Amino acid sequence: MVITMNRFLLLALTAGLLLPVSATAELRTEPPLEESVIPNSIRKFSSVLSDHLALAFSLQYSLNRISSIFYDEDEELYKCVNFAKSKIEEGFSFSESLKECPSIFSNKLIETIKKGEDNGALVEVLKGISEGNEDGEFNSQCI
Repeated sequence: MVITMNRFLLLALTAGLLLPVSATAELRTEPPLEESVIPNSIRKFSSVLSDHLALAFSLQYSLNRISSIFYDEDEELYKCVNFAKSKIEEGFSFSESLKECPSIFSNKLIETIKKGEDNGALVEVLKGISEGNEDGEFNSQCI
């Protein structure tokens, strides 16, 4: 049975699923989504790192494997990742080690990563960051 859009809308209106809109109703428009403030290199880093961690690789091993990816793309990020690796080896947490790179990782990103570490949700937080969500919210519908 083929239902046209007009017939569908009429059926939905009749069934009480839709409310009639008056001719004078004000149309609401959502403001345009802002471009992510997270640089693409950080989004890529978060994506690759979350993929490695999801495969149960350790954080140190994952950072070691992926740091070379950024050598040519973003030398500052490459240096930051290598510095973070050394701080983690000294016993610092991942979020603590990133505090030494304020030009790369904002305080908000570091706080978000810390929450992920504390709650055992680092993989999900990194996926959220890779999607451009500075608060680390992961949109699972994007998978």
